[in-house]
Amino acid sequence: MELPEGEIGFRLLQSSIQNERCIDFFAAYFRRPYQFSERVIFPGRRHADNVEEYIQIDENQNRSRFKIKVSQDFHLALSEFQIALGTPYLARGTYAMLKYSLVEMDIIQNVAPGIQKNHIYGPVKTASQLNMSQVSSKAYSVLKSRRN
Repeated sequence: MELPEGEIGFRLLQSSIQNERCIDFFAAYFRRPYQFSERVIFPGRRHADNVEEYIQIDENQNRSRFKIKVSQDFHLALSEFQIALGTPYLARGTYAMLKYSLVEMDIIQNVAPGIQKNHIYGPVKTASQLNMSQVSSKAYSVLKSRRN
């Protein structure tokens, strides 16, 4: 990727938190109400599913981290999401949203237009093999060409 992973993460989060289908997916995990927009509030449930089961973090597994720089307003929006999930850690709420965003093509294409499902889940190919230079999109600017 030509962009730093933190920038890609930020763009995925930004697209996800504005995606009603994404928030609707997490509604089953909301322990507290979450206000998506002026007119849409997702209620919390006392016996909501545990988001830890969705993210499945193995404490013994070696994990890597990367930093995402966000504005104060966006941090507040992520915090509200994390609080609605009922998890005490912002990183876990953020991880859950990133995990979701990486399987939803509408969110991925919002970040990198032109990327198709087979580019992500098919055999690994370089940007030149994908012939992205022929595609009129921002996707090529996101992919870094690897030379053999």
